[in-house]
Formats: sequence, structure tokens, C-alpha cells
Amino acid sequence: MRRTPSSASRTTTLSAGPCLLAALAAGAVLCAAGRARADDHVVVKLMLDGFVADPRMDAARVSTGPWVDAPDPVKGTDLRLKADGPMYGGGFRGTYQIDRTRISLGMNLFGQDNATFTHAPLAAPDLYTRTGVVWGENIDVSLGREFRLGPLFPYLDLRVAVDLVAASLELHSWSNGLLGSAGYTSVSLCVGPTGGLFVPLDDTFFFDLAGYAGLVGAERYAGFAGLGVWIQGSHL
Repeated sequence: MRRTPSSASRTTTLSAGPCLLAALAAGAVLCAAGRARADDHVVVKLMLDGFVADPRMDAARVSTGPWVDAPDPVKGTDLRLKADGPMYGGGFRGTYQIDRTRISLGMNLFGQDNATFTHAPLAAPDLYTRTGVVWGENIDVSLGREFRLGPLFPYLDLRVAVDLVAASLELHSWSNGLLGSAGYTSVSLCVGPTGGLFVPLDDTFFFDLAGYAGLVGAERYAGFAGLGVWIQGSHL
């Protein structure tokens, strides 16, 4: 069983891919924004958002990567991750809109409250486990349609997200203390509708409020609130 130093490199590996993809997506949206004013039907929106979600993680299966050895006493104990508290975090979202048809790309980092590992009893009565820090990240793509309702603009999207939850499991002995730890992850595909409201504050800034209902995946329900800037070809 490998000890905690390997978990730092693991965390870097997990987060580098989504962050790179998010940065590339932001660059693409910014390039599109430079051309938006030439087209009266094009709108580009960039925002920072926060979210809170009710997790569907009653008994999520977890696994280690090929570079991490699971603790021998835990192997074969049907190890799972259970969450009783909310996910909460934030990130950014870019939306490109043509003739009210919208496509969005978002990325969020989040923490997970009251998440614990569950497993069958360990073979040695002197051993027990503790759950370390639990965190996660998701990337989502949404496709939908925006409508006009007076000064407000409601929208309806279909959201597809990949959620990754990472947690460390510590193995302890009543007589010898901490014996070591290993990192575990759970990955799920989330699909469901999102209903939201785009509220222009002026010709530059906007407020956005949205709710998501997950049909499958780690997020049962989620609420989003964001503040951002928008660029348009002409006033709507």
C-alpha cells in the first residue's frame, strides 16, 4: 500500500485534463466574441458561477488508478462512497448563441459534505478506516433554446456532464495509528434538463439563475447562479 505522497501527483493528474479543456474552450468562446458584433443574431456570454447540488451517491462504486495500490485489508470488502451532504462549488461557463439557439460549456470544482467510505468489516479487529478530504470536478455541455419574456430571457437546455469525485481513504490501527492512505475516485455521467433565466443588467453585464434535474448521474438536483458579461451583434 502506497502512502500519501502519491496522492499529490494523483490530484494534479485528475485536475489538469479538465482545466486544460476548460481553458481551450474559453479561448474559443473569446475568439467567437470578437466576431459577434458583425452578426446581429450572435450573442456570446461569459460568466463565473456558483452551484449547490443534491448528490445521488447512496453507494457509489469507487476505484483506484493503475498507479495506486489499494490497501490489502480493504480489498474485497465492497468499498463504496456514500454522501449525505450537498456538493457545493463554482467555476465558469461560456455560451455561444445564434438566433436564440444556445450551446454552453461549463466547468466547476466542488467540495462534498458528509461523504464517507462504507465497506464490509475488516478481517483484523485492530484495523479501521477514516475518510479524508472529498472533492470533485465536472465538465458539462448544454444545448438548448432561449426565449423572450419582456425584459427577461428564460431558456431550456439539455445538459450532459461528467462528474469526478475523489476521496482519500486512511487505514488506521488502534495500536499503531495511521498505517497509510490511498486515493479513490468515482466517475459518473449526468444527463438532464436545465431551466434558467438570463437577466441583462445593462449592455455589458448580466445575471443568470438556473436549476437542473438529473435523470441519471451523481447530481440529483442542482442550482446555479452566475454573474457575467455578454457581447451581442445588436441590442435584443
